[in-house]
Amino acid sequence: MDDLIYYCRLRNTVFSSKNSAKIKSKQKDLIIELINNNSGFTRPLLDNHSIPIMQLLLFFAEEKHLRQKDVNFLFKFIDSTVVNLKIEKVKHNRLPELHNRINLLIEFVAVGEKPENYCDSSSILIAILLELSLIFKSDVLFNEILSIIDDNTSLQIVSIDSDKFNIEQLLFEKNLHNEYYVECIERVQDGLKLLKNEPNFQEFRKSVIYKKEKPIQYQTDEIGLSCIRYLAHSYFKNEILPGEWRILIDDID
Repeated sequence: MDDLIYYCRLRNTVFSSKNSAKIKSKQKDLIIELINNNSGFTRPLLDNHSIPIMQLLLFFAEEKHLRQKDVNFLFKFIDSTVVNLKIEKVKHNRLPELHNRINLLIEFVAVGEKPENYCDSSSILIAILLELSLIFKSDVLFNEILSIIDDNTSLQIVSIDSDKFNIEQLLFEKNLHNEYYVECIERVQDGLKLLKNEPNFQEFRKSVIYKKEKPIQYQTDEIGLSCIRYLAHSYFKNEILPGEWRILIDDID
């Protein structure tokens, strides 16, 4: 899915056309057809499958070409992803592996037991899905996501301090780890209450809106090459930063 979306972005960048809206609509229609006919797209197995999910959301959500059909598709896609995560949790007590170690995932599936080093007690993917429920203003989806996690699950949003690092340069250099700072969102108020046990959709929405920052100005975007920046996210497996989806959350009560 990453590759397909990059191809569409690249095509739209290299070949300008008076019919750009029609072309992008056709691209999205083909992606919708492909995903609707392949349920594997809504079955994330590793935690960094958050990256193609965000690539899909951002490609479809561009306001200039946004259709109601796109909104309906995106909600269905996210909802199906959550349902499949819940099925894996209930049937196999397994969530996507945090450190994206495919060998441990293969061992888990083959043996049917969780390897000692398999880590799914923390998740960036599920934290992102929880914030995406705010974009769709769906408390039902919000509560469905919370039903997946245990009391000891850590939901993590990762970001990079733009005052400390040249974020754009880093994205094109390597897979990042130490450069991230982590915000754990499973706790509310004084930090003693768990979001799972105090599921307040409106309060969570307000807390996320409060964190919204001014979008980072990337040079690649300014010269019309955002497709290359998004390619770097996929190539080096670096998380798309929260400012890109939080800007889509409506802050009007």
